Amino acid sequence: MNEKMKKLIDESIQLEHNMAELYERFAKLYPEDKIFWRELVLEEKNHAAILRAGKESFLDTDFFPESMLAGTYEEVHKVNQQLNRLIKSFENRPMKKESTFNIAYKLEKSAGEIHFQEYMDKKPAVEIDRVFQQLNRDDKDHAERILNYMEQNDIPHTDEMLPE
Repeated sequence: MNEKMKKLIDESIQLEHNMAELYERFAKLYPEDKIFWRELVLEEKNHAAILRAGKESFLDTDFFPESMLAGTYEEVHKVNQQLNRLIKSFENRPMKKESTFNIAYKLEKSAGEIHFQEYMDKKPAVEIDRVFQQLNRDDKDHAERILNYMEQNDIPHTDEMLPE
């Protein structure tokens, strides 16, 4: 098993869990948006399960589709560190509703999440691509869905920065 690839997959799984945890906090903070956030929570957990299943079933056979993952462990690790700080700071000072959506959008455009989305949108090159895409069939384009929800609910889109 390629240890470098295993480490990247594990960090990517953690990214999906961190995203789910953050969205769960958003759902609790703003009950009027709870259904929207909880849907994303379930989808992020599904993404983690897909990655875990792929790792367990295909990594040892070299069939794991590397293009599903961000380029480097360092990229994904950096986003995970930002998420951990964000989740921790959230305990002490809740965010404004506008901030939750803008930060979620920015996170969905980050390294690990955007690579996953691009992989799911591409034309399958081999059978294993089709299998993973089928597993993820309805959990698509969170960034676009966040923007659409913001527009439908008059939530301003800003270039909110992620906490360092």
